[in-house]
Amino acid sequence: MSLLAAYALARSRSRLMGVIEQVFVSGLMMPVFLMIVPIFYLLDSIGMVSTRTGLVLVYAAVSIPFSVFVLGTFFRQLPGELEEAARIDGAGPLRMWS
Repeated sequence: MSLLAAYALARSRSRLMGVIEQVFVSGLMMPVFLMIVPIFYLLDSIGMVSTRTGLVLVYAAVSIPFSVFVLGTFFRQLPGELEEAARIDGAGPLRMWS
């Protein structure tokens, strides 16, 4: 999910994507230890305190903003000519990823 979001944020130039990128960056500003108690109460209310699914959801929610930030920086550094060359060679959007 982070890879797709970072690619979309890095390659599009709309205002909406700028706002979404700011939301991801603001997710980096919140220290994880401040979220421990609210996350525990949330998981307790839906019955996922001692489950692997709850743990996976928490890890994913905490790590996605950082991953999007790092991958977005990487995608911005890639020249657009690489995508253009792939399109000229006949590659579709999914083929450019492999």
